[in-house]
Amino acid sequence: GIWRRPIVGARPAMRRLRRQGWLLVVVSNADGSVARRLAEGRICQVGPGRGVEVVDVLDSAVVGVAKPDVGIFELALRAAGLPADRVAHVGDSVRFDVRGAEAAGVRAIHFDPFGLCDDAGHEHVAELGELPALLA
Repeated sequence: GIWRRPIVGARPAMRRLRRQGWLLVVVSNADGSVARRLAEGRICQVGPGRGVEVVDVLDSAVVGVAKPDVGIFELALRAAGLPADRVAHVGDSVRFDVRGAEAAGVRAIHFDPFGLCDDAGHEHVAELGELPALLA
């Protein structure tokens, strides 16, 4: 899956978002290894470390619920201590990320680096570096 490879620009975008005051929670449909992989890659980790500090890393294999089920989004909201209308979810899949976030009442932003999605019903970014300006 895409979660196995770091996305170009992820760490700098996450650093800028943290500087803007955003709390970050990783929500991934993965195999139980995403928190370790992100920490080893110095992308992010829960608490202080070599990557960007995040509130939580929710791996579907660990928490027992996967996107697009609203349950995993509810876990993220609880971890951040925020209501859905104060949260944005960024993901690369319309089916799992956009539809799941929408069902949970969360602002959905589709990471679409190749511009393949023509659905005007949700926001798009081609690069993660666009997020700090979009969310400012």
